[in-house]
Amino acid sequence: MNIFISSTIFDLIDLRAEIFHHLIQTGFTVRLSEIDSSDFELFPDKSAIETCLENLRRSDYVIFIIDKRYGNTVENLGYPKLSVTHLEYLEAKKNSKPILFYIRDKTYGEYKVYKSNPNGFKPNWIHEKEFGIFSLISTHGESSDKTDNNWIIPFRNSIDIKASLEKKLKIPYLKMNLARKIAEGEIPILEAQMITNIEGNDVVLKSEFTNTSEYTIFIKSFGYKDELKSKDFELLAPKERKHISQIWSLPQIGQIISSFIIVEYSTYDGITVTSEYQTNARLNAASAIIYGIDLKTRKFKIESPVEISFDN
Repeated sequence: MNIFISSTIFDLIDLRAEIFHHLIQTGFTVRLSEIDSSDFELFPDKSAIETCLENLRRSDYVIFIIDKRYGNTVENLGYPKLSVTHLEYLEAKKNSKPILFYIRDKTYGEYKVYKSNPNGFKPNWIHEKEFGIFSLISTHGESSDKTDNNWIIPFRNSIDIKASLEKKLKIPYLKMNLARKIAEGEIPILEAQMITNIEGNDVVLKSEFTNTSEYTIFIKSFGYKDELKSKDFELLAPKERKHISQIWSLPQIGQIISSFIIVEYSTYDGITVTSEYQTNARLNAASAIIYGIDLKTRKFKIESPVEISFDN
């Protein structure tokens, strides 16, 4: 997941760098114009402002950090009389980007005083030439679209922002990490096979599941769909197998016998995998059993990491 950080730069350069390193250590990629190692892209055919806007468009999330500076307006470059940060905010809204909007607590306090008494307001923290910042805050906080995320998150220092980001981006991070693990084969997947034979007038359907990964998994549910019951975690170590069997009366030639099996298990880091399999078997004209097991659905769910306690 790619994140764009928007703020004035020179007064917040240390804070921006700290947030950048925190996010990349968490697993995100970040677009930050002043750090060469970031994912910020350069476009030789675009101006500096258009380059920033294009990087924002290519990002999944936008973080705004508002302090005491609004920034210079850029109307002399053919844009509205707004700062670059304000332009980036409008572009994020135009492109329906998820936004996290952080404001220094002192700035937010003065905004609320200004809003309640604009004519009698005397600034203490914000310089008069930076009053455009109140317009940006108002644009975000007073959105008339109730479906918008117009939360304002005050902060005192970078520690506050990092703590908030860990909470606000937890689910997007987990989803991103899950997608990566699936793509790179890090999620343990059971290998299913079926072994069937005839015993007298019965057919024995034996379905076997092997943990082919390098990780132990924690089985939560295992059984035929109509008889499924949850149970305490059961460990299945790498290369270990678990099987389930059914006995059917010998079918007529060409008749198909079938059943559904549910296997649900968790990984150590809290990813739950629920798979549904269908078994099929039929007797052919040569009195031989033709059989197979097919995966019908496989679903992934992000849950809390597995907790294990041991008795003495």
